[in-house]
Amino acid sequence: MTAYLVRRFGSAVVVMVLVSVGTFIIVHAAPGGPGVLLSPELTPDQAAIVRHSLGLDQPIYLQYWYWLASLLHGNLGFSFTNGSPVIELISQRLPATFLLAAAALLIAASGGIAAGVFAATRPNSWLDNLLTAGAFFGISVPPFWLGIILILVFSAKLHVLPASGMTSDQGTGIVDILLHLLMPAAVLGLLSMATIARYCRSAMLSVLKERYIRTARAKGLGPIAILFHHALRNALLPVVTVLGTTTTMLIGGAPVTETVFGWPGMGQLAVQSANLRDYPVVMGITIVISVVVVVVNLLVDLLYQLIDPRVTLAGGH
Repeated sequence: MTAYLVRRFGSAVVVMVLVSVGTFIIVHAAPGGPGVLLSPELTPDQAAIVRHSLGLDQPIYLQYWYWLASLLHGNLGFSFTNGSPVIELISQRLPATFLLAAAALLIAASGGIAAGVFAATRPNSWLDNLLTAGAFFGISVPPFWLGIILILVFSAKLHVLPASGMTSDQGTGIVDILLHLLMPAAVLGLLSMATIARYCRSAMLSVLKERYIRTARAKGLGPIAILFHHALRNALLPVVTVLGTTTTMLIGGAPVTETVFGWPGMGQLAVQSANLRDYPVVMGITIVISVVVVVVNLLVDLLYQLIDPRVTLAGGH
């Protein structure tokens, strides 16, 4: 186990370095720059002074080296937009992102696994066809379109849910936050639920054909015990993989959904910072998301062994 964790840590460092290099090159290659975008009325000479003060007139490899050196000292730099520490800006947005991701994951996991199990127990039935069609619809629908439709129906027409933000001016209680959370979590959760349902259905259909399932039926075990104690547990491995991918996507901020609903998370901050070429904030968010992806993937591998003891980790004993 120790050797496995050491190898995973080493590969994680390599991945994070490669991701940071790629992101650094891409955001710096975008047209325009912080000086021009933040102060479009500046003359070329004034814009050059701004670029020099931000260190943007140096070669890109030196800019990256200085940024990496600061990162190794625990400093993510300062925002070009308002001068605030990047780590402070991200820490302000993380709770909102984690809350939205947790709510969406709860909807996706519970609904997706339930739909997949029921569809697999009745293959080719009207219920199976309906759930399959719903899954394809969920995979195909763009999140911004579904978000706009929900806003039009529940906010503009019915006036039962707030259209944007995390809290209202009238209150900041739990009920108020939940009302603001409902639509963005539903958009992310329903779209992710479709993918989970398809994988769960496919895995369950495969497991239900195994010999040990027929043996359990021959021994007289009830359908509920067979379904949940024997079949579902063995079908969870591919589903756990999808859940891990879904979790990283959700914690990554789901920028489109957060922007549509004005949810004050990291996704919205990333879009705003990219539009303003606020390089330190973009890089800081990239590093945070990279760490989340590495941690989630490690947890998924550990869950494999917990769900199925036959699975062994490379280097483990």
